[in-house]
Formats: sequence, C-alpha cells, structure tokens
Amino acid sequence: MDTLAVLFEGFMKKILFLFLIGVGMTIFFAAKNSIPVSMETDMPLRPSDAAAAPVVIDTYDSMRKPVQMTFERVPERVLVHQMNMLETILVLGQADKVVCVTMSSSSASHARLAEEYPEEYAKLPEVTGKELSREALIMSRPNFFLGWGSTFAPRQYGTTYWWNERGVKTYIAGNSNRFAKRVTVDEECKFIDDMGRIFHAREKSDAVIREIEDELRLDSAETQNRAPQNVMVVEITDRTIVNYDDRDLVGDMVRRLGGRIAIQSRRLSPEEVIAADPDVIFVTYFGAADRPRAEQFFRNIRFNSLKAVKNDRIYLLPFSHMYTSAIKTVDGLRTIKKGLYPDL
Repeated sequence: MDTLAVLFEGFMKKILFLFLIGVGMTIFFAAKNSIPVSMETDMPLRPSDAAAAPVVIDTYDSMRKPVQMTFERVPERVLVHQMNMLETILVLGQADKVVCVTMSSSSASHARLAEEYPEEYAKLPEVTGKELSREALIMSRPNFFLGWGSTFAPRQYGTTYWWNERGVKTYIAGNSNRFAKRVTVDEECKFIDDMGRIFHAREKSDAVIREIEDELRLDSAETQNRAPQNVMVVEITDRTIVNYDDRDLVGDMVRRLGGRIAIQSRRLSPEEVIAADPDVIFVTYFGAADRPRAEQFFRNIRFNSLKAVKNDRIYLLPFSHMYTSAIKTVDGLRTIKKGLYPDL
C-alpha cells in the first residue's frame, strides 16, 4: 500500500505540474492572439470625480468610424503620442496624469517645453524623445491613450479595438490623418474642448479657445476693400514641392483669415509655382534640420519673377503650427495673419 501511495502522490504532482504549464501557456497565447486582458487600475475615485457626471466624448475608431467614449472619472494613467497633444496636456495642468510619452522628437523640443512649462514638465515621467514599443506602453498600465489616427494603426501601437478590449479608452484627434470629414480650425477647438471636459479643466481650455477665436477676428473696416490674396503653402522635399490646399487645416486657416489657396494640387513643379505667382508664400518645415532648406529655396534665381519674392512676402511656418496643431493653432493663425496683413 505504501508503494501505491508514493506512486499516486508522484502521479498527482506531475498532473499538477502539467496543469500549471497549461495555464501559463494559455495566458501567453491569449495575449499574443489579442484575447482581451484588462489593464484597468483599481484606483479609488476622487471626491470631485465621484460627484461629477460622466463625460461623453465624440471621437473615432481605427476604421474612421465615429464612436463615443464615456469617462466616468478623470483618467489617471494617460499615454500621450505626439508633441502638440503633450503640450495641450501641459497647458491644461494635467501632467501628473501622464504615465508614458511616446514620440520621436528633438531634445530642443523638450527643452522648450521644460522652459515654457517648468512646473508641469517636471511632473512628467522620463521622456526619451523616441517611439516606444507597444510592450513598454502596456507596462505603464494606462487607462487612456491619446493620439493621432496613425497612432492606432495595427503595425504602430495596435488598433483602438485592441486597447479598448483591455480597458483602455482611446481618443483620435479628428484632424489627424483626415479622420474628420472636414479638416478645420473648429475641429482643433473641439479637440481642446474635449480635453478640457475629459480632465475637468474647462476654464483653461475655454481660455485657449477664446484666444484662437480672437485671432480669427478681422477688422472689417481695414480688410473689406482689399482684393483676396492668392496664397501658397508648401513643403520642400528632396524630390518635389508639396502643396497644402483647401483639404488641409492650413487651407482652412488661410480661408478664415481672408486669403485664397492658389492651387488645389498635392505636388507642384517649380514651373507651376512660377505660373501661379501667388501674393504670399508660406514655407513649412519640421524642425531645425529642415529650416535652412526652407529658408533658401525661394532665393534661387529662377524664382526672382515671383511677386512674393519681389515684395519679401515669403514666411516660414512650423509644421506643428498647421497640422493637428492643437495648442499651437493660435501660433499658426498669427503667422498667417501677419503674412496676409503685414501692415496691420
């Protein structure tokens, strides 16, 4: 009998060992095959959050379909992708909610943020200036992920569905990757308002929106008798001239400030620019490394006949001020307004 007991005990230990291995493999493959695994945190509600009504926000999913996200409380563990979104969070005083920042950005950009928002920037986790892996983002145990449409591409950080299934709410800025039907200044104001509502910071978000609205106001007495100005907004690459038109946010900025985009085409040759002969040209650039090329391009002798060159009306416009610009919308409007009305 003792021999049988020993054999039975050994047999049961093997069964238990195999069972534990099976459970471990099931969890592993569940994660690999996108079976929902919640990353929700069990943080207690703050008194102010508990008393506030849920906030319902209109946004988009990865398939560009309008969806609603309901926030029962202020997100406490936020992932942020892209510089303008991060800066918006800093302006609203919500840096303490950020657990991870993922974006490819220069040290100069971060130095600027640290200088302009020292108290808020100091609350951020370490910012590397690099795109992090999805695994690194998961390790931060987020409950809200804020990004562009491209953020939630399957090969980038995974779809909105992938994150939602794991208890993480998502928000896609409508103007990013043209998710919204029309890319407009109003859509940027909606983003800022949405952030104010989500983070219960309406006073600060309303102040930013009022600043944008003030820049859009023109003194009709000084502008009503002027002929509409033809405007070109271009990006200079190694191979071509990229043109931004009415389908882009900057096109709406130009229109709202009384200008008119000269050409509705994505790619231009130097000859087409010369033929269009716009009154004003804005040259966009991505960072310090791109700025010299943007500054030098229209100094080439071939463009000497352009009105914009003769009248010294070529202006530099940072890309972040004209694409999914968020908090930088007001800076983009100011640059364009100054270019259109240098005498005002």
